[in-house]
Formats: sequence, structure tokens, C-alpha cells
Amino acid sequence: MTEPNADHLCPGCFAEKGGANPCPHCGYDEQAARAPLLPHRALLNGQFLIGRVLGKPGGFGITYGVLRRSDAGGLSRPQGRTPGGVRG
Repeated sequence: MTEPNADHLCPGCFAEKGGANPCPHCGYDEQAARAPLLPHRALLNGQFLIGRVLGKPGGFGITYGVLRRSDAGGLSRPQGRTPGGVRG
């Protein structure tokens, strides 16, 4: 399976969107003003592709939408909690 180009994935829904903004699938606007957080499409630990912030940042940290790189080279949505130290 060929891994999609991360630059063409929407950080809001991770659908292939090409260069469109806002996303034609979910309406997420990458250019909207945001507090300084992890950048869209940052790759953590070589396997977690960062998307948008889920909910509002609070006293317990920030939760991000992520895709996980598989050993087969594809991307998938992780289930449950991410490993310690990767939680934004």
C-alpha cells in the first residue's frame, strides 16, 4: 500500500484534499488563527502524524487528532490512548 502524501491530507479529517482550503470534506480551515501548538502534519516519534486540536486546550493538556504510520507504510487511526510521552 502506498502512503499518501501528508501535505495533501486535511489535518481536520485526514481525507485527501490536495491543495484545497478549506477542506472540501469537513470544512477545516488550516489558515485560521490558532494558538502556538504543534504544527499540522508534524511527525512524532517517526509514526504519529499530527492533525487538528480536538476540543479546547485546558489544564490537562492538549489532545490532537492523529494518524499512525503502520509498518506496511500506510496510515491508520490509532484506537484508545497513545503511548506515554506522545500525548501533546
